[in-house]
Amino acid sequence: YKGLERICFKIYSINKNAEMDPKTKKYPLNSLEKVYSYPIYATEREITKKIDLKPDTYLIVPVVFDEENSVKYLLRYFYEDEIDQNGYN
Repeated sequence: YKGLERICFKIYSINKNAEMDPKTKKYPLNSLEKVYSYPIYATEREITKKIDLKPDTYLIVPVVFDEENSVKYLLRYFYEDEIDQNGYN
């Protein structure tokens, strides 16, 4: 595992009335509700998890175990949309 950081991610639901601070580009902590946290810090090149979420606005936060390290990452997300019997969502 040499050269790999221990990584995980967290997902927060953002309160509908929350406003991002224009200077810091952060939401107030009291406007976030944690809806998912990857259960371990994985020493992998990538981690993948399928999560069923209701329609809402979310914040995905990549996390490294050693907060002193600054690392580059690639965030990819995929979503599935339900399709009704006429082929529309």
